[in-house]
Amino acid sequence: MRLRLRLLLMLLRAAFAAYFGRRLGLLDTSVLRLTVLPNDIDVLHVTNDRYHAYMDLGRIDLGVRCGVLGGMLRGRWAPVVGFMSMRYRYPARLFQRVELHTRALWWDEEWIWFEQTFRRRGRILAQAYCKAGLRDRRGVVPTAALRAACGHPHAVSPPADERIRQLEATEAMQRRLCSEA
Repeated sequence: MRLRLRLLLMLLRAAFAAYFGRRLGLLDTSVLRLTVLPNDIDVLHVTNDRYHAYMDLGRIDLGVRCGVLGGMLRGRWAPVVGFMSMRYRYPARLFQRVELHTRALWWDEEWIWFEQTFRRRGRILAQAYCKAGLRDRRGVVPTAALRAACGHPHAVSPPADERIRQLEATEAMQRRLCSEA
């Protein structure tokens, strides 16, 4: 992650919010307000890789504000992305303020599917669906451990809707294509 200063500031803000009253639930939406800086753009607008770095911040913010930071530190868990699909609609430009909305849609035993939407003045700039989780030295941390770390050990995932089924099918197809190459 190249956004180390933003990561540090976001962690401090999220940890303060989580531990002093504004903790989020597992199905709540995290909203990060970001300003596009000169190092975020190529010639005229935000680069593709910077969107991905912003989304890392959004997922970390949601996790910290849900209360998983203690479990991450104790277990030395690190964020990992298993699959992502993204659609860009409008560019974010230099010095514009954008909001990144991050929410969990569904989870299974290992992975959580997130929806992440970039907005500016109510307009969707880009939208992504991301299958992510946390990893330790043994592999992907079970979502049961994440739920327990958040204080919601018995939380049940919402049912997988058509989006999730289509994304899972796309991921399976990509996995097959990559194994053939």
